Amino acid sequence: MSHTALLIIDAQRAFEHDPEWAGNATTTWLHNQNRLIENAQHAGWHIAPVFHHSRGLFDPTGEGVLPVPGLALPQDGTRFIKHVHNALQAHDLTPWLANHGVSHLVISGIRTEQCCETTARAARDAGFDVDFVLDATLTFSMATAAGGTVSAEAIKAHTATVLQRRFASVVSVEDVIKRNDPATLNRHCPRSGSPVDEGSVTEYRNHLVGFCNPGCRDDFANNTEACVAERRHFDQLIALQAGTT
Repeated sequence: MSHTALLIIDAQRAFEHDPEWAGNATTTWLHNQNRLIENAQHAGWHIAPVFHHSRGLFDPTGEGVLPVPGLALPQDGTRFIKHVHNALQAHDLTPWLANHGVSHLVISGIRTEQCCETTARAARDAGFDVDFVLDATLTFSMATAAGGTVSAEAIKAHTATVLQRRFASVVSVEDVIKRNDPATLNRHCPRSGSPVDEGSVTEYRNHLVGFCNPGCRDDFANNTEACVAERRHFDQLIALQAGTT
C-alpha cells in the first residue's frame, strides 16, 4: 500500500479570468500537472483533487469551480471541497488521508504562494513528509503595496526559498519521475531536508528510517534518545501511517 498522496489544489476554471491565464506559463503548468498525475497513477499513489468554493468566481453554482479543461483527473476519484487556503481543511480530506495511511504529501496546483504554500506549511507542521513540486504549481504576477509589480517567476522563486528544507523538499516533476521512492519510513532527512541516501538507513521502532549521509545516520543510531527532534518526526510519520493521529 502506498503511503503517498498527490494533492492537486484549486486546478479550477475560476483562474481563467486572470489576464495572464492564456499564456505559456499556464500551458507549461498544465503539461507538468498532467505528467505528475500520470506518474502518481503509475506509482499507485492516492490522488486528492481539492477545489475551492467561496464567493464570486469561486461560487459553487458557477463554472469557476469546475476542473480546468485538459486536466487529466481520474474520472472515478474522490474530490474534496475547501473554503480556506489550507487544503488540509477540506471537508473529509484529513480522515481520508488517515484511512489510507498517508504520511507523504506531494503538493501541486494553483496558486503557488497562496493555497499551495499554505498547505505545505500546515502539512509539515502536522507531521507529514512533504514534496512541493514547484513546476507543477501555477501563479500570476501581483501588485505590491507600493504600486509596483512582482512577477510570477519572482513569486515562485520566493516560495521555493522559504519552503526548502523548512517545510518541504522543493522538487521538479522530472525529479519526482526519476526518483525511486525509498523503502524508508521517511523520504527526506529530518535534519537537512535532503533526499534520503539509500546507504544511510537504520532501524527505529521496527521501521527503516533514512538520513542524507552516514554521519547523520550513525549519530542517530548511537544517540537515539538524545535526538528528540528526529524521534518526534519519525513518531509522527508512524502515527500517520497507522491512522492514529
